[in-house]
Amino acid sequence: MLINLKYKFKKYFSQIKVQYFWIIYILLISIVTLLFLPSYSIQLELYGKVTDRSHLLRVQNVSHYINPHKNTFLTDVPQNYLSYAKLLQAYRSIAVFICSNVKHRDRRRHIRTTWGRVLRPKPIFILGLSTDNEVDNEMALEEAHLYQDVIIENFHESYQNLTLKTLFALKHFLRLTPNETYFLKIDDDVFLNTYQLEHIMEKYQTTPGIIGHLESQRYAHRDKESKWFTPRWMLSKEALPNFINGPAYLISGSLIKKIYEKALETPLITLEDVFLTGLVSNELLNIPLYNNIGFEDYYSIDSIFNRDCFYRSVFTIHRMTLMEQIYELWDKLKENHEPCWDI
Repeated sequence: MLINLKYKFKKYFSQIKVQYFWIIYILLISIVTLLFLPSYSIQLELYGKVTDRSHLLRVQNVSHYINPHKNTFLTDVPQNYLSYAKLLQAYRSIAVFICSNVKHRDRRRHIRTTWGRVLRPKPIFILGLSTDNEVDNEMALEEAHLYQDVIIENFHESYQNLTLKTLFALKHFLRLTPNETYFLKIDDDVFLNTYQLEHIMEKYQTTPGIIGHLESQRYAHRDKESKWFTPRWMLSKEALPNFINGPAYLISGSLIKKIYEKALETPLITLEDVFLTGLVSNELLNIPLYNNIGFEDYYSIDSIFNRDCFYRSVFTIHRMTLMEQIYELWDKLKENHEPCWDI
């Protein structure tokens, strides 16, 4: 009887030891996972907040933010690099990179169901991360998994970070595409007339450069309240270099590597179009800038719909954000897309 009782106690305590072992094991695994699992809050500290530009006083080195020799994306397009390049060559197409805000889900949906639907390969959206709404980040991750056309990079979403966003687009262009194609940078409030793609590629085939709406005789904004405020420590010159306006521009693929590498060694400026197309490309590399009326920055949406020749002839239309306008314009183009003048 006593022996049986001892045996039962021994068996009971051995079971408790096993249970404690597994509890401790699970706790240790959980702690290790929490320590090493990537999180937005930890990763975001790499770039710091940018709204006041104060971090650039410490680090204007572009390579610090882009990490050119590392894969920095949080999500990637699943198409392997070879198949993406083959699609570009097969369709004689343009690699379209859309700079989109993580919050702009509706804009991305409108693009996917209108002009973005006919592009092969499909356009790629470049996103950063929200600093004030974790739900936006989680929804963007789900969207990337669902549509497989979103690359999320590790930087704060802000107007001042558009330079970084476009540099990340260049970085991905170089790893995804053959350099004989074109790179089209476009914002998510721009409508693209896809029927003009082939024409514009042929027009600049023998004259590599950057094509878009040319801006000249522009000056730095010194007002701290301005959206385009540029402090003197960032850019000492009052006159800005000639540049191509940022909402949309086309770059010959053979120039991308040169532009990207020069940008990595040039002190960062938060004016994306001035920095990339003006300072780096035109002023430092002497790359020609071509003004094309198909990229004009039009302000009156009403005038667009009242002038059939206009929307059939242009390449891009800026400030197109309302769903009704986008779908109406796309339907009109599908009915008749014969241009009235040459761009």
